[in-house]
Amino acid sequence: MKKRFALMTAVLLCVILLSVILSPAKLPTAAVVASAGENENSTRFLNMLNHNFAYDEDFNTFEGLTYSAVLANLPLREGDYISESYIKGYLFDMYGINAVEINDNAGEKSKAGYVYIVPTGFSRYEHKNAVVTENEDGTFTVITDVLVSAHDDIPYETECVSLFAKSEKSSFGYTLIYSNLNPETADY
Repeated sequence: MKKRFALMTAVLLCVILLSVILSPAKLPTAAVVASAGENENSTRFLNMLNHNFAYDEDFNTFEGLTYSAVLANLPLREGDYISESYIKGYLFDMYGINAVEINDNAGEKSKAGYVYIVPTGFSRYEHKNAVVTENEDGTFTVITDVLVSAHDDIPYETECVSLFAKSEKSSFGYTLIYSNLNPETADY
């Protein structure tokens, strides 16, 4: 009985060893490497978009982008205020804007070194399914599906087209040039 068990164990070990030795090695191919790079960019772009609150006309004014920066940094607030340094850092890393001074128009609620958080409702955005295209000028066009959850309305899905540019100075490695929601694709 012991001989039979030892023989079966030896045969099983030989089969396992032969299958490992004779199986072809899997080497990475150029397509796999490119795909990994695309996935890395897609993940990075989705991360940036999921922390962005600026859309459409918000990119046309400093106030629109500042308001977006305040919303993005709400978890860092101190009561009704948020440190101006957080807002300046966000503006630079996300949009490439080097803000020298932020005038929050808080009037009597102004506090040195802080931005007053104006009580207001806002929408939340959840991006997914990024399709990334590298443009001839080195920028990246990213098309995503986005769920818009408005503070005073029913959530809806739509398409978003965003443009990113490489930036070695940004902690993200890219800056967001614009992000436009496509109302024609909205699923109300």
